[in-house]
Amino acid sequence: MKTTKTIERYLDGEMSGEELKDFMAELKHNDKLAQLVELHKEINESIIDDQLFAFRKNVKYLHTQIQNKKHIDINRNSSFFSRNKIAIAAAITILILFSGALTIFKIGRLSSEEIFSKYYTAYNPDVVVRSENNINGGLHLAIQLYQETDFSTSFEVLQNFIKSNKNDVVANFYLAMNAMELNRMETAIQNFKFIIDNDLQPFVQHAQWYLSLCYLKTDQKELATEQLEQIIAQHSYYFEKAKDLLKSIN
Repeated sequence: MKTTKTIERYLDGEMSGEELKDFMAELKHNDKLAQLVELHKEINESIIDDQLFAFRKNVKYLHTQIQNKKHIDINRNSSFFSRNKIAIAAAITILILFSGALTIFKIGRLSSEEIFSKYYTAYNPDVVVRSENNINGGLHLAIQLYQETDFSTSFEVLQNFIKSNKNDVVANFYLAMNAMELNRMETAIQNFKFIIDNDLQPFVQHAQWYLSLCYLKTDQKELATEQLEQIIAQHSYYFEKAKDLLKSIN
């Protein structure tokens, strides 16, 4: 899969020569790449900061006021100095507006941690797991503890449970969710990837979504972006959330 940086270089017109020729050739025959390029176009077009939009309107309005004699009452007999004062005042106003817009833009850019907090919600165990694993009570107890937000105890119970149930998808998933709550992101990433790599249903789609959030939390934005692009390409359960999160990252 082409990386986000490669696609952005193409869209920004930074490719040339053989590189551009090769990319265009692949674009014609690679449907997934074409979909990703279109997705990036949509995202780039939709990211319009409201404050910057207002800034452009203000500058345009001020420029119109200066140029339009109907709106600026300048005495034709005014001295050259008076007209210069108006021009200087207008220039200062534009600079103030521009500086303010840049400040707003910088403030408006959320950090990875802030974006993570906006999109992360704990998984709701809405399905009662019925399997032989529940007979001994270990897995059921761990899920109950997770629901009660006793993440540390739930994590310990699951660690012990997995020692003899390594491939249990439910145990691996809730171990990863507890790890996220305990800010043990490397453990969470490891378990989510284990679920995805081994196609352990029915938690693969959930694991993909939370894995992207783990990458974001650890400021691995490129990995988060690639994971989100996969979710979008698959039109999975988290399709809309993935599109929104990708906009926030970019």
